[in-house]
Amino acid sequence: MNHKTPYKHRNMRILPLLFSLFFFASCNTSKKGFGADPTADFTQYKTYAFSETTHKGVKSLTKTRILQAIENEMKAKGMVAAAEPDVLIDVVTTQSERNTTSKTTVNNPWHFGAWAGFEGTYTYNNVQKQATVVISLVDAQTQKMVWVGSSTRHLSNDMANSPGTGEVNKTVKGILKHYPPK
Repeated sequence: MNHKTPYKHRNMRILPLLFSLFFFASCNTSKKGFGADPTADFTQYKTYAFSETTHKGVKSLTKTRILQAIENEMKAKGMVAAAEPDVLIDVVTTQSERNTTSKTTVNNPWHFGAWAGFEGTYTYNNVQKQATVVISLVDAQTQKMVWVGSSTRHLSNDMANSPGTGEVNKTVKGILKHYPPK
């Protein structure tokens, strides 16, 4: 008795693997955006503090890491934390899931009699997890938003539970590289 896996079955196992590798490689991107009040004088902002809503909302290790990364970036930009700040920093984070279904039809150009090879339609159900971080700077005196930056990123299952400090630092740095606007 021959125990070799027929050609048909080997390809059926490889095709979903190739499709998933292509799909996940193409999804490892992030979308960033920022905006600034054109009338704001950013040279006057030397001190900062986190808003009350940001402090009330801190309930996770990830949010704590985000706040630490923001502090590090603001210090690198020459800004100092203060009780009476020039700007208040507000941070909002969200996580969402999106379900997608895709189908792939494979046709075999080599038909040998009754054996059709690896033909068929394959259906893939994918759950895409993504996280969004929005950092807003509000003028403490006027209570007017002067700058906002955001980043939305697809997450792997490991990152959805608790993204590492390196990923958080990279995301925050990517957002705040546009502050102050030029």
